[in-house]
Amino acid sequence: MHCILFMAMTLLLSTPAGAADHPLLNKIWDVGAAQFLGEDELIIRLMGTRYVLLGETHDNAEHHRLQAQVLERLVRLDRRPVVAFEQMDTNQQPALDRYLGEHGRDLAGLPGLGDAVRWSDGWMAWRFYQPIAEVAQGAGLPIIAANLPDATLRTVMRDPAAVDADLAVRTRMHEPLPAAAALSLERELVAMHCGMTGPAMGPVIQQMAVGQRLRDSAFADALVRFDRGSGGVLIAGAGHTRTDRGVAWVLRQMQPDVTVAGVMFREVIDALTEPGDYARTLVDTPALPFDYVWFTGGGEGGRGEDPCR
Repeated sequence: MHCILFMAMTLLLSTPAGAADHPLLNKIWDVGAAQFLGEDELIIRLMGTRYVLLGETHDNAEHHRLQAQVLERLVRLDRRPVVAFEQMDTNQQPALDRYLGEHGRDLAGLPGLGDAVRWSDGWMAWRFYQPIAEVAQGAGLPIIAANLPDATLRTVMRDPAAVDADLAVRTRMHEPLPAAAALSLERELVAMHCGMTGPAMGPVIQQMAVGQRLRDSAFADALVRFDRGSGGVLIAGAGHTRTDRGVAWVLRQMQPDVTVAGVMFREVIDALTEPGDYARTLVDTPALPFDYVWFTGGGEGGRGEDPCR
């Protein structure tokens, strides 16, 4: 699995609805202010934010369309952020640079980018992410493969001391998470494994927690290192865009005064009709750990069945 931490709602609640009459569908919730806002207002706020984290459900095509839409609107207002993808790792960056360099701003070649970088079939097909790259490439924005290779992740998960020392220093990776955030991460990982506990599972959960933190650190590091002065946009799973323990937390360890916005694209659920109800889909999380939640219909991937039954 490419993303260690998925939201645990499939373990807790029913299938996402996607019904056209759901009261939250297509609405945007400002978590801090506890009120809805329009897309125009959201874009204005994101324009004033250095790092924008767009958190997806990986198999939801609508989320990728909205990520491209948000990026396009920022570009239209003359924002020129770096665009970092969780879905590509640093080993793919040379092929990515080579392919984009050969095609320049000719978007006709972008359908072939997936094959050029050997896009993993662990993600939704490249064509669903292609509109995001089209906006970036058309505007001349840097596109960054932000993830770490699987081999690197496995090595560090087995032996945290093997982490790249410079990365650890830059991202303050050895700073402990707040106690509540660390506990919720571990319990969510347990929930993902159907509540399996015991001596054998303890080390596995700890390794997965290390892997999650390593990815968060790598994504934050990519945004900062490749920032050309106009900030960055991260395309990643929603777990990485949490403000309590995800990339936003790492960025604030690196730059305490930095402005960051975590935007979660969230599939509506039939039984949950109030924004605050969606905190119940997260483990040990009393309030939604995002700045904004954009409610959408369900995905194409057929999620929703409880894998623990």
